[in-house]
Amino acid sequence: MFSTLMCRRSLAMEKEEVSLTDPGGLTAHLAHLGIVLPSNSTWRNDNYFRLVELHRRGGINLPTKYKHITSSGEQDEAQPTCVKQPKLESEINSDTALPITWTREDLIFTSQLLTLSEKNLVAHALIGKNQEQLRRVYTLAFDILRFKPILQEALEDIEFFKTYPQFGLYPWKVWVIVFDLYRRDFLLRDTMESSLEVLFNKENLSEIEFALWINKVQLAAAISRLRIKNRAHILEDMLPPHLQITHKISNGPVIGGWINTFKIEKSAFFKCLETELKDDSDQDPNDNFIKDHIVPRYIHCYNKNRENILNPDLVTKKHFIIQDKSLCLGAVMFLKVMEKLELCGSVAQTHIITPPSTAFFASMIANNPNIDQLLIFSTGQKKTEYEKYFHDIGAFNVSIFSEEFASISPENRVLHNVIAVMACPPSSNTSITNPVDVAISRGGDFTVMYALTEHYKNEKINENILNVQRNTLLKAMSMPQIQAVLYETQSRSLTENNEMVSDAVNEINQWAADKHYEENQGQHIENVNPQEAPETDESSEPQISEEIIVQVPLCDLYEVSCLPDICPDEGECLQLGSEGIYLALLKRKEVTRLDPTYMINMAEARGLFGRQGDSTNVKLTKKKAARAFSFSLKETKLRPKVEIDKLAAPTFESKHKDIKVDQKLLICERHYNHFNTEPSSPPLARVWWKTLLLHIKKYLHCKNKFPKLQLNRPIKVTKQVPVKLTFPTRITTIDFCTAMEYIE
Repeated sequence: MFSTLMCRRSLAMEKEEVSLTDPGGLTAHLAHLGIVLPSNSTWRNDNYFRLVELHRRGGINLPTKYKHITSSGEQDEAQPTCVKQPKLESEINSDTALPITWTREDLIFTSQLLTLSEKNLVAHALIGKNQEQLRRVYTLAFDILRFKPILQEALEDIEFFKTYPQFGLYPWKVWVIVFDLYRRDFLLRDTMESSLEVLFNKENLSEIEFALWINKVQLAAAISRLRIKNRAHILEDMLPPHLQITHKISNGPVIGGWINTFKIEKSAFFKCLETELKDDSDQDPNDNFIKDHIVPRYIHCYNKNRENILNPDLVTKKHFIIQDKSLCLGAVMFLKVMEKLELCGSVAQTHIITPPSTAFFASMIANNPNIDQLLIFSTGQKKTEYEKYFHDIGAFNVSIFSEEFASISPENRVLHNVIAVMACPPSSNTSITNPVDVAISRGGDFTVMYALTEHYKNEKINENILNVQRNTLLKAMSMPQIQAVLYETQSRSLTENNEMVSDAVNEINQWAADKHYEENQGQHIENVNPQEAPETDESSEPQISEEIIVQVPLCDLYEVSCLPDICPDEGECLQLGSEGIYLALLKRKEVTRLDPTYMINMAEARGLFGRQGDSTNVKLTKKKAARAFSFSLKETKLRPKVEIDKLAAPTFESKHKDIKVDQKLLICERHYNHFNTEPSSPPLARVWWKTLLLHIKKYLHCKNKFPKLQLNRPIKVTKQVPVKLTFPTRITTIDFCTAMEYIE
């Protein structure tokens, strides 16, 4: 739809030549965004006066330069995990079958959760349960979704639903009991309590379990046939690769989270953590946790009993926030971009991926002196819920808005101090590596699990998701004060990642070129006499659109820049694809920093330091002064006065040199073509030397003397244009001695 950009850097003017093939095509299409370019003189003046007014108010200073954080701050919190990581991984072996961790009560909650998930609801019975049971239920539910195609094929093989048609009304409950029976190796469970037996009967699970127990031999044989047919050593080998990787993460004993520095100091946290993880063995408590080498304040905890990690006071009091590491990488990358570009001010986040990840972003900002606050948008009806969550966390440096980020009007001044945006619109969630953590962090959002299991093979992306992503990026790049946008998705689709970024940058750059082209055309139209305008012939054929080159300032153009390296010592140890996220940096080609340097440049342009920025006014003032001033050759009044204007009057030659069209000299096209097509003869000296070399080569092996060499000269020599000869005209021949003497 939109043409591709072709840019050539023009360093002298700090501009780029942008190829525009469809002038005026984007002006009306993006009019709703209210795009303002940083080179707009009105915006620059208004921004200058706004900063001056802020400076005049008491207690408000001008933006200062970027303050680089010393390495003794955040960097000391991160350390390489390669020292102790093998010890943690030794307990997590994918080839070893993990023990059954769920109970009969978990089976009841899982069946309820899967039944309500089809209606996008969450089981109310799970509200208020402890973190360990909540994770057991969601992990079991995700296992059912992972193995559902295999379980369904096994049940069809033995014609279970034909034999028991009454169970076809609630297939989720059947799949839960089948999976539980398979993981128990088709063995009996222990007797359950009377209260749980009542709930089992109420949910019709006892009847389903009895029917499956009768057909356990046929069911086990059907599963074995499927495994042999697919040449799978274990049932997990029949799953797609992305679901096999998730199995290791969801059921592992390693729990990751970040330290909430809003409520507890790091030193006090580690003392409490050592106490919580201490067991009866002689093992050092420090061996049960390790700091992450990339994400500051992120801790990997290990304990055979996960309840010791998920249910201590550190978690219940929100001193330790459970969160997957991949959702914290965006915040770390964003702060690295701010440091690289040396930006100061407020920042915005377009959407909330998970409340814990946004809270981690706020905690990182709280210790950064260059960032004022975090503005969060697109919360909708969950604004009150999110406000309560951040209040409980202790994050008071955030401002939450229910409005959609893409629908903010240009007149709204809420984003006037924002200099960078963290764009994380909704995505298809097809690349998330730990869906259990993400689902729990989102308050029980089951769409993440469905995206990885039910909708993973569907290559078609929801158009609503694509529209939200595109509008979010265009809105972020439409505001002149925003210098960088970090785009984050949890998708494996190129349509949501690379193609979305490149199309948005191309579109916003084309709009900037179109805007500058319209302004230049408006100036030309004002200078043209309406009577001299060419008449249009309606019957004539339509003109073919030509490529137009427009000079656009660098501050008005965006580019997709390389991401900075956030690994220690820039070791390039991070692979975003394996972490399940996609990050892209969109920044302006020339960053405008609202610091004292910007204020000084604006003041100089306004002439506050004795200089006038408008060169046209200077020329007019000097010209008027020259016309008014006159002097005589002598001081006597009898001699006529000689005006300087007469002495400075242009001559014919000076007028001819000053004729310019678009800053290019007006050249006769016929003379230019004739000059270029005229054959250029080589210099006479070069012709002579070539002739001489050929002559020597020809007679080099002859014993006789070299014959005389006749040098040709031009025949026609006119008096008007004398030929400039390199050698005197009296020399016409060259005498040589013998070849041997010449060589000696």
